[in-house]
Amino acid sequence: MKPIELIIEAFGPYAKKQVIDFRELASEHIFLITGKTGAGKSTLFDAMSFALYGEANGDMRDSQSLRSDYADADTPTEVSLTFDTNGVRYRIVRRPQQLLNKKRGSGQRLISGEASLFKLESGTETVLGANIRDVQEAMAGIIPSRRLSCTTWAMASASVQGRAGWSPTSSWAPARSSIRRRSVSPALLTDRDRSRSRESDL
Repeated sequence: MKPIELIIEAFGPYAKKQVIDFRELASEHIFLITGKTGAGKSTLFDAMSFALYGEANGDMRDSQSLRSDYADADTPTEVSLTFDTNGVRYRIVRRPQQLLNKKRGSGQRLISGEASLFKLESGTETVLGANIRDVQEAMAGIIPSRRLSCTTWAMASASVQGRAGWSPTSSWAPARSSIRRRSVSPALLTDRDRSRSRESDL
């Protein structure tokens, strides 16, 4: 699975919409996500995990606890992840169960979780799933658990963090070759990356 673009809003510490375009790193096969403690690094992995599996990444988190405490009650928590796998591009959008202001009258109401999945091809979007059940079933075929389960993803991304990460005020930094082998989990490496890593060890 290759992430292309991650968009989060009212998620974790990010009250406002944040767009992370991984295409800016097209020339870097391996890179570090760096930032100070509390900058929101783990949140990016939580967001990708939630998008892919409908589950948070951390042991102490669940999907209902991912809503930002700083977001206004009219802005829904939402994660959108565009990714490539097996030469096909997809976009998945999820919203957790959350309390939002009523559109009419006063007070709040509990909104059920939502999910939608699209196949992107030749400038068109094909809907593969418009509810959580259909999206889960479709994703099970796109990213089989035997290849990359939620547990494997959680372990791999935790290994990647170390806990390094990204924040809106920090920049993406390519990793030095001496750091790459220790910072990136093998579960997230492509065959080409593994080959390059073995060559650098010689």
